Amino acid sequence: MPDFFTHTNFAGPIHTLVQIGAQSMQDIEEALHIDPAQIVLTTMDPDLAQKADDAFGAWRTADKTARVDHVAVTAKRTRTAASEVQLFDKPPLATRKTPTGLQALCPELTATRQATVPDIALGAFFKALPNLPAGARHVLRFGLTGEEQTLLAAMGDKMVGRFHDIIISLPPAALFDRAPTGDVLRTRLHDLGFLPVAQREGPVPGIPECHLIQSPHHAALQTCLAADKERQREHAGQKAAIETLTKENEALRKALDQNVLDTRDLDALRTRYAALMADYETQSDALRRVQARVKAALARFEA
Repeated sequence: MPDFFTHTNFAGPIHTLVQIGAQSMQDIEEALHIDPAQIVLTTMDPDLAQKADDAFGAWRTADKTARVDHVAVTAKRTRTAASEVQLFDKPPLATRKTPTGLQALCPELTATRQATVPDIALGAFFKALPNLPAGARHVLRFGLTGEEQTLLAAMGDKMVGRFHDIIISLPPAALFDRAPTGDVLRTRLHDLGFLPVAQREGPVPGIPECHLIQSPHHAALQTCLAADKERQREHAGQKAAIETLTKENEALRKALDQNVLDTRDLDALRTRYAALMADYETQSDALRRVQARVKAALARFEA
């Protein structure tokens, strides 16, 4: 399993590993195997939290830090600030959700007990992270909890852009009540600028775990898309103004036909209309250029 973290697409030292929702000692062992400078790990399992802290205790040095948070990371702040968590065995699982699909896939999955776990909102969790130095390689890993979609939906470019790599399970079918399939997760990750580079069998048989890296062209693509959106807005404004002038022009023509309007009013309107049309064509050319840049940036992103 540790080879997943050392394949060619994962080249280069890892400075920080952040794992949300660790489920087993395998997660702890792999975190120690890749040997980053910093580890931040959350788990909803109180026993695993203690075991992880014990394992990291022997690993910590003056240059290597590890933090274990016994919390449930939530997309938003909850009213009660705590969650009831179900703990399972075979495979080990701690979740706030009902694992209906997972139980169908793993009939041996057995609920063992419940625990009350403190909640922390995603934004607060990210604010409490240690410094993630610019230019260093940072990895975000998600355990299989059923919360992945809501957490990814709450993450924007600024939050997730601090990470070069994401590790996440992409189930072919929904494993938890009201949880999406891997295709939905993959689409969201693509929108955030992450592209798959490797895949392996995850901790649960039949559930692949995927390694994605941030495209170096994502930022350029977002800049082009923002420019395109602004040009589209300006273009729509010019089009609306032309439509208004066209209606005014028609009204003036009718008034002129009825001999109640001086032709100079119509001439003035035609001058305004010609100027607006010229501006509209300029805006259209600018929009086409921006759209060409978007197309080129998108091609680089998908390459």
